[in-house]
Amino acid sequence: MKKFAMVLCVLSSMMTWSNEGQSQEKVNKVVLSYCSNFGDGVSFSFSSCVNSNFTRLQGSLGGFYRYCSNFGDEVSFSYINCIQSNFRTAESNADGSLYLSYCSNFDRSRLSFSYVSCVNRNFNTIESYLRRQ
Repeated sequence: MKKFAMVLCVLSSMMTWSNEGQSQEKVNKVVLSYCSNFGDGVSFSFSSCVNSNFTRLQGSLGGFYRYCSNFGDEVSFSYINCIQSNFRTAESNADGSLYLSYCSNFDRSRLSFSYVSCVNRNFNTIESYLRRQ
């Protein structure tokens, strides 16, 4: 019976050690999607992609990331601000070692190519940061 208890203790400590390695591996293997916008305004695919990436970050960087929605045909300031706020949350959860661009969109009728590129560049920067951890 003592041998069984000892084997059980050894196995449980090995499993705990193994799980710690898996959680670190999970952080390093976060894959963020490239987000494309189709058509005028904010496409559903772009919005879904951005929110999905922030959900993935919540599990790896921690923090609370808001769900960002754009209503109507025009690009709302609140939508752009929501995304920017989430990038600031990512920066603060990285303990000051992550620097992201401020992404601006000046045309209310569509998301500009430069804005979409900026958002994707920030996601790439975050992904690189997580790989280095």
